[in-house]
Amino acid sequence: MQYTTIGLGTLIVIFSIYTLYLSLTASDKQIRLVYMKSKLGSFGGSFLHALVYVIIPIVFASFMINAGLNGETITEFISE
Repeated sequence: MQYTTIGLGTLIVIFSIYTLYLSLTASDKQIRLVYMKSKLGSFGGSFLHALVYVIIPIVFASFMINAGLNGETITEFISE
């Protein structure tokens, strides 16, 4: 079990959840979200923002946490 890999994956999940929270509560203060909404419309901008900043990082972090539980270090995880 590699605690560093698990910890980094956990931090990525926490950051993604925080980004989702800010997107839902204070969307006018997030510059990237405002820009995406202005170019792609409300639904398209919100969907792309959620995909890039929430869903993909959570999927990546789940693979990272699983690798940490299997004993892989961060460098082994990234280089494979």
